[in-house]
This record gives sequence, structure tokens and C-alpha cells, in this order.
Amino acid sequence: MRLNRKGRGWTPQQLAGFANVSMRFLSELERGKETADVGKTLHALRLLGPAAVIAPCGKVSPSVRTRIKGGLDVKG
Repeated sequence: MRLNRKGRGWTPQQLAGFANVSMRFLSELERGKETADVGKTLHALRLLGPAAVIAPCGKVSPSVRTRIKGGLDVKG
């Protein structure tokens, strides 16, 4: 998520504003907080566009990683 945000040139403050979430929520989400609100998380991901991928940590294949412009921020 962080890589996608940075790839668009957005600051954390901008994405938090666009997604209507707090900076604390966004920071925790980008650090991989497991108990993040699903609705807010999906809204933030939609703002980042189709390059955002949801997958279990460490389960994203190398072929998927190379197809996503700007890389992929995967915890794990």
C-alpha cells in the first residue's frame, strides 16, 4: 500500500484525507495492522486503483509482483 501511495506521489496526509481516515489509522494500516477496519481498508485500496493487491502475507507470486507497476508492499 505504501509503495502504491508513494508511486502516485501522495503523502500519507493526502491519502488519509482522500480516504477520510485518520493518520493513525493509515499509519497502522501501512505497517500491516491485522485488526484494521475492513471497510476503511477497502476504501483506501480503491483510491489507489487496480495496482493494489490483497493477498496473504508472503503468498504473492513473483509473476504478480512484476506485473504491478511500482512494486508491491507485502508484509511477512
